[in-house]
Amino acid sequence: VRVYFNVDYVVGDFQQDNVSDRLSILKEIWSKTPVPPIKITYDSASLWKEVTRIVYPVCVYYNRRAPYLCAYGQDAKNKKQLVYKNYRLDRIMDLKEICWNAPEVPPALRNDLSTPSDEKYTPAHIIERLDEALGFDFYQPKATMILRFPRDFHDAYIENTIRHQTFQILEAEKDFTNLLQKLNLTSEAQTILKQRRERFPDDAYYQLDYRLNDNDVIMRLRAWGYNVEVL
Repeated sequence: VRVYFNVDYVVGDFQQDNVSDRLSILKEIWSKTPVPPIKITYDSASLWKEVTRIVYPVCVYYNRRAPYLCAYGQDAKNKKQLVYKNYRLDRIMDLKEICWNAPEVPPALRNDLSTPSDEKYTPAHIIERLDEALGFDFYQPKATMILRFPRDFHDAYIENTIRHQTFQILEAEKDFTNLLQKLNLTSEAQTILKQRRERFPDDAYYQLDYRLNDNDVIMRLRAWGYNVEVL
């Protein structure tokens, strides 16, 4: 063998059997028609506690360091709200299938999934949303950022690379100005950004759509370090 791939994986050895068990259960669930909802107990890092919620499992997606269950159902913070959420498989402490007519299934969730073929609750919908903006939290609001790369760094490491479908160079000053107007910035903000461009006229400027509050976006920017400025 002459070709090797090293894929980052943060799931510990002692947790991998649990992940395999979760995948096996989900595979069996997805073989049924209609696909039933599930009840999960999740060790939430953001809430610092375990929560039990009822959700509809859509797909499993590997993102950088671990496999995640993409599901639609009760919000971890407020079970009365129905939202999309990514759940890291190794943090799902328990997962069991339940019936659609079970009294514990929220009526709103049952109503939302009354049409199983609804595009909103399919893997295709998630892929489409991921293509719309950088970031794995596809359910978060979308925004646009403008980036500046020093010319030497850009020419060596950024030019002719694929970062995201929305990662596009602003080749001319006109492109830069048009984007500022499209973003509905105040005249004062536009002036400040134009002055910044005038200060570094030879550098490379890009636009990028991204998901707000998405940790993957922060990690991408940190990886570039001082070689990028977010305007």
